[in-house]
Amino acid sequence: MKIVKYCILLAIFWNSITCFAQQNHTIKFIQNEKITELNSFKQSLMVDKKAFAIRFFCKPYDTKNEKFYATQIAVIDNEEAFNKIKIGDAAEKYPFFEAGTGMAPNESGFYDAIFINNEAHHYIYYENESDKRANLISKQNDIVELEWQINKFFYNEKEADLEELPFKSLFFVIFIDANLNKRLDQDEIHLMQLQFK
Repeated sequence: MKIVKYCILLAIFWNSITCFAQQNHTIKFIQNEKITELNSFKQSLMVDKKAFAIRFFCKPYDTKNEKFYATQIAVIDNEEAFNKIKIGDAAEKYPFFEAGTGMAPNESGFYDAIFINNEAHHYIYYENESDKRANLISKQNDIVELEWQINKFFYNEKEADLEELPFKSLFFVIFIDANLNKRLDQDEIHLMQLQFK
């Protein structure tokens, strides 16, 4: 009987680890009700200059235990800097992930616009329904699926609708530091180039 209980517990534990591995590394780009999964380190998408959302999995922010799990997203216009990003580097090697470069959200606690900035990033987390910077889509064990909805952009001291973007491409650097070691580990860093139609 003990062997059966042990096997069941082992199966549950293994399933939780597998579930975490599958969910934690999947980024989804959503536009016009179409979902595109980003499963590789670097991916390019052709998109409209319209509202979109990004979904991702991470652990909840844990203030009490000082486990500050967050998704850091830099949106840059510098293709050369984007192409130099390497797996395994310290996050602070890049100006947009240096200490103190996380941008504050607006009064609602959310980023209502993407800030296009080569020296800063969006710091997105979820601790609970009263302390969050993205919408909760689902929660399983110690993993949350979050969605960041983007309707506007902020660039050169001006906020405007996405239709007015002055770029042919933007570069998203998405960093989910699942082990809190401040390194761009395999499956924790995703590079997404949006090319606009």
